[in-house]
Amino acid sequence: GGAAAMLHLARPRAARFAFAQLGSSLLSREVLLGALFCGVLLVDVFLRGVGVDAGRVLQVLPWIAAGLGLLFVHAIVRVYRIRTVPTWDARATPIAFFGTTVLLGVAAAAVLFVIRQAEGHAADQSLRSLGLIGAGVVVVELWTLWRHLTKLEAEGGAGARGARAVLRERRGLLGLRTFCAAFGALILVAGTEQELGTETPAAVLVACGLLLLAEVLGRYLFYASHRRVGL
Repeated sequence: GGAAAMLHLARPRAARFAFAQLGSSLLSREVLLGALFCGVLLVDVFLRGVGVDAGRVLQVLPWIAAGLGLLFVHAIVRVYRIRTVPTWDARATPIAFFGTTVLLGVAAAAVLFVIRQAEGHAADQSLRSLGLIGAGVVVVELWTLWRHLTKLEAEGGAGARGARAVLRERRGLLGLRTFCAAFGALILVAGTEQELGTETPAAVLVACGLLLLAEVLGRYLFYASHRRVGL
């Protein structure tokens, strides 16, 4: 994802100047935190892959990576909280971005548990907790999104135009996003609440696929709602 972001640049060779304005540029901080996050992950994967007995280091690195990842998402949120874009400059934006972080993290962890189970490892009861967490995040995300858009539409102005671009012009995609998120969460809870058996892996994988599709659609709709106030 970080490498693909280079395609946004008009002059990719100028990317080396991304860290030049850390004191004043939110985007520079986002780039730095993203690089640190990926760097710590790569070090962790490398040490585990080569079998280095790093002891305490291998226990600490994942927590450092998790902390940097959350700071990275926070930096992204601040970049998008643009005062001249009312559809973005709201509490719905951090809820959407951190919701995606938690939900896709839950989905990825659930898939990894299923893979381990298929390889003969004992079923992990954490799957049940992951299902409930995922369902809770979906409820918060969808409620916040619909409340935010309907409120903007009622207020008028640029915010209303952005809300209508989602609620009316792309209502089919909004409905699909809502269905995938809700149905995916339902399947995830149902699949992880069962006694873990042969049906559970398929249910979990289908649920995680639906949740991933819902979040991709959600990000598309987020950008589609962009309407600027003034020049």
